[in-house]
Amino acid sequence: MKNTLFTVILCLFAAIQLQAGVWQGEFLGKSAEEIDNSLQLKDVQREKDMLVFSAKRGASVTVPDSENFNVDTNGITVNLILRLRKPEDSANSGGNMMLFFKDNAYFLGITRRTFNFSIGAGGRKWSLAMIDGEAPPFGVWTHIAAVLKYSDDRAQGNDGTLLSLYVNGELLKSTFFRGERIDASDAPLMLGSGLGGYEMCGDIAEASAVPRVMNDEEIRAIARQSALVKLPPSGWYTMPPEVISRLNVLRPQISTPHGRWVWEALRRAAFTGESQDKLCAVLDCGCEKLGLNLDVEQMVQVFNAAQGNYRLYATPEAILMLAASSGMLASPVLGLFNRLDQADVFSIRQLEWKLRFRDTAGANKDVRSYDQDVRYAVRTANKTADGYEFQIDWTHDLFTATSRLKLTGGRLTADFQVKNQAADRLLTDVDFPMFRLAKLPGDDDRLVYPYMSGKLVKNPTQGCNFGFEFPRAEFGMQFFAMYDELGNGVYCALEDPNAHYKRLSLSGMNKEVLVSWAHPVAYEVGQQGHNDYQLSGEAVLEIFHGNWYHAGRVYRRFLESKAKWWVKELPRTSTPAWFRNNAYSMIATASPVSIKELIYLTDYFGVPPVVEWAIWHKYDISDAGLKIFPYQSYHDQMLKDAHAHGIRLLPYMNPHIWGFAPGHKLEIDWFENPAALRSAVKHADGSLEYEIYGQKHLVICPAEKHGQKDVYDQNIDIINYGFDGSYLDQLACHEPAICFDPTHGHKLNDPALWLNQGQWPLWLKFRADIRQEHPDFVLTSEDTTDPYLNIMDGCMVWRWVNEDRIPLYQSIYAGRTQFFSRCPDAFNARGEGDFNSFFVKMAEQLVCGEQVGGFHLNDMYYASPQRIFAKKMIQLRKLLAPFLNASEMLEPVAFSVKPPEVTSNWAWSGKVQRVTLPQLLSCAWRNEKTGVKMLIFANPINTAVNATVVLDKDDYDTLYLCHEGHPLQTLPLTGKSLQQVCSLAPRSAEIWLLAKAGDGGAELATDAANLLQKFSTYTDPGKILPRGQNFQKRNQLSALDGHWIAPAESSWMKNCFMPVEPTFGWADGRFIQGAPGGEVFWGEVDFGTADLKTLDIMVAADAPNAGGTIEFYEAKDGQTVGDPFAVISVTETGDWFDFQTFQVPLLHKVSGKMDVITRFVDKGCVIRKWRVID
Repeated sequence: MKNTLFTVILCLFAAIQLQAGVWQGEFLGKSAEEIDNSLQLKDVQREKDMLVFSAKRGASVTVPDSENFNVDTNGITVNLILRLRKPEDSANSGGNMMLFFKDNAYFLGITRRTFNFSIGAGGRKWSLAMIDGEAPPFGVWTHIAAVLKYSDDRAQGNDGTLLSLYVNGELLKSTFFRGERIDASDAPLMLGSGLGGYEMCGDIAEASAVPRVMNDEEIRAIARQSALVKLPPSGWYTMPPEVISRLNVLRPQISTPHGRWVWEALRRAAFTGESQDKLCAVLDCGCEKLGLNLDVEQMVQVFNAAQGNYRLYATPEAILMLAASSGMLASPVLGLFNRLDQADVFSIRQLEWKLRFRDTAGANKDVRSYDQDVRYAVRTANKTADGYEFQIDWTHDLFTATSRLKLTGGRLTADFQVKNQAADRLLTDVDFPMFRLAKLPGDDDRLVYPYMSGKLVKNPTQGCNFGFEFPRAEFGMQFFAMYDELGNGVYCALEDPNAHYKRLSLSGMNKEVLVSWAHPVAYEVGQQGHNDYQLSGEAVLEIFHGNWYHAGRVYRRFLESKAKWWVKELPRTSTPAWFRNNAYSMIATASPVSIKELIYLTDYFGVPPVVEWAIWHKYDISDAGLKIFPYQSYHDQMLKDAHAHGIRLLPYMNPHIWGFAPGHKLEIDWFENPAALRSAVKHADGSLEYEIYGQKHLVICPAEKHGQKDVYDQNIDIINYGFDGSYLDQLACHEPAICFDPTHGHKLNDPALWLNQGQWPLWLKFRADIRQEHPDFVLTSEDTTDPYLNIMDGCMVWRWVNEDRIPLYQSIYAGRTQFFSRCPDAFNARGEGDFNSFFVKMAEQLVCGEQVGGFHLNDMYYASPQRIFAKKMIQLRKLLAPFLNASEMLEPVAFSVKPPEVTSNWAWSGKVQRVTLPQLLSCAWRNEKTGVKMLIFANPINTAVNATVVLDKDDYDTLYLCHEGHPLQTLPLTGKSLQQVCSLAPRSAEIWLLAKAGDGGAELATDAANLLQKFSTYTDPGKILPRGQNFQKRNQLSALDGHWIAPAESSWMKNCFMPVEPTFGWADGRFIQGAPGGEVFWGEVDFGTADLKTLDIMVAADAPNAGGTIEFYEAKDGQTVGDPFAVISVTETGDWFDFQTFQVPLLHKVSGKMDVITRFVDKGCVIRKWRVID
């Protein structure tokens, strides 16, 4: 039987379990049966489990209880299996039809035989539309999936709505409407109608809707499982009976894991279109002749000698199975066996690709490696010193494609190139490689990928989906990896030394992970065909043993050997020493008051900070470009005062978007400014790439020479204004935009444009030009992605606050760039971060080798234990920085008795992350020059913690233990390893050093012990930094009916603090910290006429602040009158921000309206709100 007799598999996966009836799957808590039985039909017939629409005016189907089916950040997905018919009415061509409709919110229809996906936003009904793609032909069953999602990434200007449309499981079109949010509507969801004249003519066999974004594979599965939809060949085939019977005979005879892998590779090859004749010929050889029960080396030799269709190639770590010659449909790579874990690396599909061509009329054609008009040939298979090399060629009428593979140990690499033979078709996109990874043998899989500092996903083969462009902060390195609790691991990367733009899509389900890397293909202006493609770098799969740290080590090998941005030296001398050894960072708004407050905190901490200096500049705007300048007349004096106290200022500027000056909305339309338009990124249709920060700002193409010069000149001006460096917002974190402007001088659709032709030459030139005259000037940016390492001295990693976070990035790059700042509560308008999160952030920064802090001045106005802990971490970082900047992070500290875990709420940009970490945070470092090994421990929680650490002696002879409040402890090391108990007091740190004579470890241990001894004396949180008050203010408040009066309702205060800008504790009416003698004037309070007897007040007081009283007085003209009407004796409530409600009797009657003052006596404490009740 030939390949042409194979039939397409129509059901491999089930994203939604098929049920009888039209409606499939649950909908907002109701079963499919409930929904199906209550569909409201108007002039629509139900025939044989189908809904039949006749295009009758007003005919429709209404989905019950769908009024609240609106679009939010979770998104929604609507699936339909339908067949359109041409109306019998000759006046109606069937060009306009509605598929689904929610009035005032969204609809998917067909307008003049073209899909019309429209939304209402900002009260503008059907103001935005994605119109693209020809409607399905009449009489053909088709699967349609529509995805709508709101993205709330305002930090990157990426808030907006994403629409995606799929036809028969394949993405047709995706459009992002920046700054637009779909209006909510209480109208029901309707099928087949909604707008007059758009009534559907056709049949709906299946419908479903879910309140989330379904991933690509889930959508494809619905199309595949439908018996009605006749999909084009998609690489899936039924297994012929002749093959099944031979496989069934062979399987019971095999006793070795590698023999069973050969059997499995042949079995799944049948599913993916491999020739039946080839398979049967091999299977007929039988188990013994194929050597499937021999050891690996013998099996490879016997198997290859027994037949000529497939070849096995073995290394000590892996076995690769390849087709021996030529073929079609199935992949020539049949499998990769991991000899370390005795399991297959791949699932049912191996090495594949997809190409997209566009003709001169704009029509796209996709060609896949498994299409029937594509043939492959394995051209070479050569033995090398440490493995094998192969070449695979694919041929097609439009192109030839080639991949050279190398198997070295447990590492398989592949490059890829395409020769476009078509004169009238452009090659626009390449997806390579595409494959499916199998679940690892253990019970507990993990997937690690470089989201921010690094992220772990549990059991990815049971449900995982993401897609990210590289380079961007959400995917900052070009790899991911999977490993299990047994240490079995597979590393997957696209190791590209040029860091070209690319996109990784990953989807996990059904015990496999689907992987695809996508790349745009460049072409010249005016070119219509014959554009070729060469993958930059190579795709890599590598078997490893370990965890996330060891996966990072594999990527590190690539960086050290090939990456253009790698910095070899430690410490990095191209970064000024003052910045390398900086202890902490802060964020402040430019003002003389901020300078005074920074000077106070510098004196308190004993160390000056580096400060991101915000809202300091404006632009002179002309048709020629932008001129940056400080808008305050007192700029020079502020810099002078800061520098006199060692404070360094990094002014904010944004080189990514045009003309953005925070705090200054400009009365100009950038879409009409010639300079902005000249340098802006253009889409293929000529539209402009922009982001929204109060107003629309155009994105600058970094390869456009005028835009480059503007950014260069603005940073020269920053030097001349006396600053210590630049903070370049978005530069190192935002994904590149593909530019199609034919006047910019670059190729169109070029993945090399952003870095290779734009950012690298611009900033490398800038660094070289300034270094001699301004050696201490530094460049920093937001978050980080690795190809910016060579042009940035440091990165403000404020978004490293996600759950399931790991220090992957630090383990690779620490010392080679400076990491500073975690998102402070001041950046969260609702203040959801809890009190402990501050301590955890700083402790994690210290142990992971980062500059600590990043707090905003708003987070430092109150005097709390946070300041005391910050002082410890800052001074410890200052001492350790030279050591850490010359050190490598080692694998995670091993514990025989692990510390407990703690969870805290971390605020970030209006969101809250619930972060769980060990209470005892730890990290190990080895100095590359001296060999000294350091373990840093920190306990950020207000309870003691114990754990037992496992130490390898290596060649060290002494262990130095540096504890807070204790002298240095020295222990001789004997034996190969030892276990040492680590006991940390609440909110404390500890340093261990493993050293040998003469390596400097003893001296560093002495310095660390001396500093840590001092920490026990750090008990003073300093003074409250008061905010300006209006002492004429006298609010009118109500205490009627037990109303709680919150700090935000107060009129003024003395020697107290209440947040007036977003920060910690901002929610729930805010809080007031009162110092001893502090007063709060509430204003005029109406107590009414009730017989009030008691006062309730929510108070927080830790041990140092307990023992005082809070007194409530009547006031006249802002002064207390007579004796207090309530006195609260404050006892310890727990931690500094742990509140308890105190209830005390009123000491005398209060009624009517009177002014009220609260006074803090003897001790200070924190209050949340108060009330009086009868």
